[in-house]
Amino acid sequence: MAGCGLFRSAGAAALVGVAGGEQRRRPRAGALSAAQSGGGRTDPAAADPLSDTADAADPLEGFSVIRRQLGLWTCSYAVLHLVCYLLFILELNWSALGADLSRRPYIIVGALALLILLTLAATSNRAAMKRLGKRWKPLHRWVYAALALILLHFFWIVRADLGQWGGYALAATTLMLLRLPPVSRRLSRLGRRRPTPRPSPGPFDP
Repeated sequence: MAGCGLFRSAGAAALVGVAGGEQRRRPRAGALSAAQSGGGRTDPAAADPLSDTADAADPLEGFSVIRRQLGLWTCSYAVLHLVCYLLFILELNWSALGADLSRRPYIIVGALALLILLTLAATSNRAAMKRLGKRWKPLHRWVYAALALILLHFFWIVRADLGQWGGYALAATTLMLLRLPPVSRRLSRLGRRRPTPRPSPGPFDP
């Protein structure tokens, strides 16, 4: 069905986007200037007041640039999945919704995941980050609950053929392991040990 096809896309996007569910804001030029005015050195904690640590060697640092976009795309796919269900499966027959929910309880699980994604999408802007302050990160950790609900929703649909679901579950497990503090710290240490490449001297360099 068209709705199931869109759900597979939403599941894939969610598995990619969950690693950046707790995205950090990129420092503004003014914050960088203020941080650099002390000693010509940038303090990541001062440049980004919402970050907990100065995680300069985060192995997913480069990925953080597109975290918000991936999260919003995930929510968009989930909304399209809901629209396809309403148009092509329910056929806008609202009187049949109750019977369909009792026959397909995984719809309720998917709806809970969508509510979480909508909440996170609505609070992914800078104004919400400033307004929520320290409460923003705990709120956006609900992305992990959304991922679990999406996997359960998908499992309930395709339980007769678990090949594709198993691939998504393996990707989710890998991402969750990368988010564990011991694993994350280990990867950060490996990143710090990596030597910084020096540019080769030009023909006119002394």
